[in-house]
Amino acid sequence: MNSREATIALNMLPKIGPIRVRRLLERLGSAEAILKAGESQLTQSNGIGPETARIISQWEQHIDLSKELDDAKLGASPSSLKMTRITPKPFATCTIPHSRSTSGGISLPLISTPSQS
Repeated sequence: MNSREATIALNMLPKIGPIRVRRLLERLGSAEAILKAGESQLTQSNGIGPETARIISQWEQHIDLSKELDDAKLGASPSSLKMTRITPKPFATCTIPHSRSTSGGISLPLISTPSQS
């Protein structure tokens, strides 16, 4: 595993955000070293408790890195991406009379909420 692959793996793990990754990198030096470290070594970093250390040390149980990399290679071509235009749906408005408004009132969107039974 190279540095790029180790970084991808770290970023896919649950409970491991950019701040934790940065702290671990400062302490252990590389993404590969982080994934190879034991739980006791990982918990020496600020913000890494036993649960997070277990997730990192057992990272292969949480993600299938080779499958993720293969999937990324299949979808890597920009020509394979399908762009979809999203058109916002119109919404209803109501006008509330207001004495300071030059148009006679203020228009506000009507927001529907689920009915309660």
